[in-house]
Amino acid sequence: MEKQKVYMIQLDYTTPDYDDVDTYLFKNKEDAIKEFFRLIDVEKKTSWVKDAYTNGVLDTEQYDLDTNIDDDTAEEYFWTISANYDWYYRTSIELRIMEVQ
Repeated sequence: MEKQKVYMIQLDYTTPDYDDVDTYLFKNKEDAIKEFFRLIDVEKKTSWVKDAYTNGVLDTEQYDLDTNIDDDTAEEYFWTISANYDWYYRTSIELRIMEVQ
């Protein structure tokens, strides 16, 4: 029997007073990719992450961003941002392909 794929997005975030993990599952990759990028936009507008950007430009002196969203050959995606001034501030969003039977 051929293994089926599901697409999992995991949003993991931490601040000095709160941390949590949200998980989303999708049947098709297109919906998962759409949600992945929507979650990034939401983080940039509503969470502590909004302070990392001025006019859409990341303050690279205060924040680190590790991502592969510009890689056209990527099968799975990640976007992780953290604050240099306080290691408690960290948000990671990953899109992973999972095989199920």
